[in-house]
Amino acid sequence: MSENGEKKQKTKATSVGCLIILVVLIAIGIMFFKRNGSSKPSSWPTSEITPETVAAALKEDSGLNPIWECRNFKDNIVEVKVIDSAINPGHKNLSVFFKIGQVWDETDLVRCVGGTVLSACSILYQNPKVDTVGMFALGEMTDQYGNSSLETVVKIIFNRDIANKINWEGFVEQFNIDPGNIYRIAESYHIRNGVLRYVKPDKIKLK
Repeated sequence: MSENGEKKQKTKATSVGCLIILVVLIAIGIMFFKRNGSSKPSSWPTSEITPETVAAALKEDSGLNPIWECRNFKDNIVEVKVIDSAINPGHKNLSVFFKIGQVWDETDLVRCVGGTVLSACSILYQNPKVDTVGMFALGEMTDQYGNSSLETVVKIIFNRDIANKINWEGFVEQFNIDPGNIYRIAESYHIRNGVLRYVKPDKIKLK
């Protein structure tokens, strides 16, 4: 091979190597940007509490990832109500209404709602002015005449005193083993009788 041919091969190899390095650096840069972008500090803990800011906060990632959660919860929030606390001036009581989405059965429904409430409360209670959180899971119900409507299937109420006792990271680990625990520690909960009767007590302990 001639000297010119060897130089051309070396130049080509060098160019390919530089291109590979450039592609790798770009990929690393994109990953770094995405990671930093997704981990930017949330403004929710210091936000004014309105239906809009609550809905926006609930679209954030709690980072907990319980085994059971309602699919597409962030896109299935139907309504958020904010009511002034009668006990603590300046504090708020929240009601969040959301559609359940697809579940396997009644037991799965109750577990998924529990995991969703866990993640949602871990976010909402980051704002110190949140007192009570009521989570209302809505399901499509059909009456005897064939008319369908969204109705509350599961309701769970939490208050600040309970939330302050919870280590959310440790709690999600416990939830993954014992999904009924979130119901047992709640201030109150209600499960529609037509659902509750089919919940398997060996899968989720509610009492």
